Amino acid sequence: MESKSSSRGRFESEDEYDVKASKAVSDAHSQAKEIPVASSGHLAESKVVSNGAAPSGSKATGGSAKLTSLDAGFKHEKSVLDEIQQDMEADEEFERLKNKLAMPTCEVGRSALARNFVRGFRIMSMNMRDATNGRLMWRSADWDVAEMFTREISEEIPGDILQCRAVSREIVFSSAVEMNNFRLEQRVYFQGVCIEEWRFTFGYVMAGSRNSWQQTIDAAPPSEMLPAEVLSGNVVFETAFYDDKEFLCKNSIRIFYV
Repeated sequence: MESKSSSRGRFESEDEYDVKASKAVSDAHSQAKEIPVASSGHLAESKVVSNGAAPSGSKATGGSAKLTSLDAGFKHEKSVLDEIQQDMEADEEFERLKNKLAMPTCEVGRSALARNFVRGFRIMSMNMRDATNGRLMWRSADWDVAEMFTREISEEIPGDILQCRAVSREIVFSSAVEMNNFRLEQRVYFQGVCIEEWRFTFGYVMAGSRNSWQQTIDAAPPSEMLPAEVLSGNVVFETAFYDDKEFLCKNSIRIFYV
């Protein structure tokens, strides 16, 4: 199964990258205006937003609660350019991996942050829906974190999910540690060969928070999809967890389509 995440694109050349980056910068300056610091955010119950605004119930100090138009323009510009750079890096890494045999692994980083993260991290639930109509396709609750980072685990997923044009995935998780830029790098292996790589960035995570993270993955055209009976048991999702550039841990999940 070859698919692409909505959080990353593919650029055919460095010239195209330069054009898109230049347009992003121009758009950021032309559209900049005063916006509240806490104007949006994707954290549900913790009320934390990725731009570092004060959580609900606390008071912001040290100046105005609004960004100036220039600050907003540079902030948006940097965000767009960072995302484009991340897309380029993911594509380059995918090109290096796609013709190599590899064994997906489980691992915990050696740093104190990594060890504390694993001890205090919990996936409370995960579900996948047909992104076009919201129909629930699969759900799993209360994952065993102690197990998921020490050995490969297996999950059964309905084969019908391969017929969806896009899949919406929601992860509800809690973290005992603070992270400034929580993100995932996910690789999909088919019989030991990397066939796709996705990168997802969540952003700031408050210590002791409970969070909901939604992602959308667009499927490849039907003509490029392998049948469920071929993929079943031969596909492994390897997910690496990071706080910005610091590696935290990695897990592997073998998928069986039923």
